[in-house]
Order: sequence, then structure tokens, then C-alpha cells
Amino acid sequence: MNIVRTFVALAVLAASSAFGQDAPPPVGPTPPVTTAELTDFTRTMTYDQVRAFFGTLAEQSDRVRLDTIGTTNEGRDIPLAIIADPPVEEPEDVKSRTVVLLFGDIHAGEVCGKEALSMLARQLALAEDEPLLKNLVVCIVPIYNADGNERFGADNRPGQHGPNEMGQRENAQGLDLNRDYIKLEAPETRALVRFMNTWDPAVIVDTHTTNGSHHRYTITYQGPKNPAGDGEILSFVRDTMLPAVGQAFEKNTGYKAFFYGYFANRGTDHAKWVTYPDWPRYGTPYRGMRTVWPFFRKPMPTRRSRTGCSGHLVSAAKCSTTPMNIATRLRNL
Repeated sequence: MNIVRTFVALAVLAASSAFGQDAPPPVGPTPPVTTAELTDFTRTMTYDQVRAFFGTLAEQSDRVRLDTIGTTNEGRDIPLAIIADPPVEEPEDVKSRTVVLLFGDIHAGEVCGKEALSMLARQLALAEDEPLLKNLVVCIVPIYNADGNERFGADNRPGQHGPNEMGQRENAQGLDLNRDYIKLEAPETRALVRFMNTWDPAVIVDTHTTNGSHHRYTITYQGPKNPAGDGEILSFVRDTMLPAVGQAFEKNTGYKAFFYGYFANRGTDHAKWVTYPDWPRYGTPYRGMRTVWPFFRKPMPTRRSRTGCSGHLVSAAKCSTTPMNIATRLRNL
């Protein structure tokens, strides 16, 4: 399975998790279940519940190793689960496999990724035979903005369809962690960039939730945008990679997918489709300027979605070679 097919499979699996899975039937010890699943998707996990979920998962699967990428402003460990077969504890253990980083809760009111990534981790860890792990080392940071997550309130995301309460957008310093990639002011941002420098992930998935304008696309995504990034990567992701992800997602789920955006003037102007800027203070353009492929997807709120909200995946593929031939090298992997 080459890198493109591997990413498409991972993206479809992760995106499908965002709409909720039935917890797997017990085989031996009872698998951990998310708070969303336990409450018919009306509540979301606290920091301690996330830690307990992954602690149980590590007890039940030899594929899982638990660590932390650093600490938050208030001193909470930022949990890291490394899922691999055979297991991996250090970058040196990766060998020829591709490292994937998935993180949730950067905006702690946007809870879908935190719950979905936990479900995805359970599937990767407990499935009898998980073919993705033949090629991938999957690193999951389920609750990146842990301080913001603990500031639960019913009005933190006005207009969002569930859960009943959720965390706040900012971290404990009042900083938006998805606007901090140039100044690196928050300890959470510095920890994440330090992880990227150490583990050199080839795919990065950054999960968000949107309650934006209503349109037909349940999932939206985006690739690298900043023109200072490598042109071959930008065009390859835009013209080849992401359309393949969208087609595979629709085939497997029946949901529509398209490039991320929303109608102008807060959703009222249906004559104009707009999106976020290419400034590298945002995570996706920042990773694109690190000679990577960043993409994301956002599902729209829908009654067919058991979460009642949506998610956002940002992915990036990286190759340690010169920018001019990176896209060619990746195609041949």
C-alpha cells in the first residue's frame, strides 16, 4: 500500500469515526467507551475521563504506549498515545514505517475530534487485524487544549448542536492555539512543535468542529495554501490527494465532501464562498511551509450525525528531501 492509498484509508477511517461508532462488542475485557457514546452524544469527556479511557486501552492492547508531549499552562500533562504493531516508544523504533500525528481539542469547545480520535484509537488498538499498522505508527494527542477543556459551560459554543456543555476555545492564558504557530507563545504550541521536530510525522490530523453556514457538504477539507510552500506539493494535494480522499469518503459513508469554506457574511451571502487565509499563524499553512502537505476536512452539523456537530482534519505529509522533488518522491513511496 503506497503513501497515497494509506493516507486515503486513514482519512476515511478517521472521518467516519467523527460521526460515531457503535462500541465494539466485548471480547475478553470490556473495551473502553467514550462519554459521548455512554450519553447518546449529549456529553463529552473531561480530562480525567480521557486519561482513564487511554489508560484502559493501554492495559488491553500491547500496541499502545502512553506518554506526553509536554505540559499545559496550568501544569497538566498533554497525553500522547502511540499505537503501532510492533509497538513503538521512541522515534528510533519507527524504522521504515510512516509516523502519523492526530490531535484533538485545540479549540476545547469543538469536541468532536476528542471523542472521534478516542474511538479511532480503540479500533486501531483492539482490532484483531489492523492493516494500517503495517505501514503506520499512529500518535494520538486526544486532548491538546486540556486547560480549556476543563472550563465547561453551556454557552461556550453558541449555536452548536451538542453536547450540553463543552470547554472553551482558548487555553488558560486566553490564547487561541490555532493562531499561535509563529509566535509560539503558549506552552502547548511549543510542545506540539517540539514533538513534530522530534518525531517528524508524515501525516498530521488536527480535528475541529464547525457550526458555520449550511451547505450540502458534510465533510470539508483543505490543503496547503501559502505560496511560500512547495508548489508541487500544493498542486498535488489540491488536484490529486484531496479529491481521492473525498471520493473514497463519499463511497464509504454516503456523505458529500468538498474543499473547506463557508458562505460570506456569516452564511447569508450564497453568491460567495470564502475560506480562512494562508497566514502561517494558522496551523495548516504553518505546516505547509515546513515542506509538508497540510489538508483538513470539516463536516457540517446534520441530524444524520450522531455527534450533531462536525470535525476538521488537517493532515500533512513530509519527506526529508529537497522541495523541488518531494512530490515525485512521495508519489513513488
